[in-house]
Amino acid sequence: MAEQYARDEGQCRAQAKNVAGQERNIEDQRRAVFSGERDRFGQQDLYRTMDNQGYQNNFDRLVARCMEARGWTPKKTGPIQMPKLSW
Repeated sequence: MAEQYARDEGQCRAQAKNVAGQERNIEDQRRAVFSGERDRFGQQDLYRTMDNQGYQNNFDRLVARCMEARGWTPKKTGPIQMPKLSW
């Protein structure tokens, strides 16, 4: 079971890397048109950080969908614990 999961996960990661990489290249080319303006105003680092976070989220989502399509259930994470407020 663990071997099958590892094999499926490896295949899903490879597939997701391909798809996410292609989408990232397209987005990078589109953003390159305006990079001069961002550099001029010192905003390039912010956009680079946002791009990287978006790529990682997209990659994770693609892997999760692929694993679900192969019959694996998503990992359960509990509800987000909210801090107790005392007024």
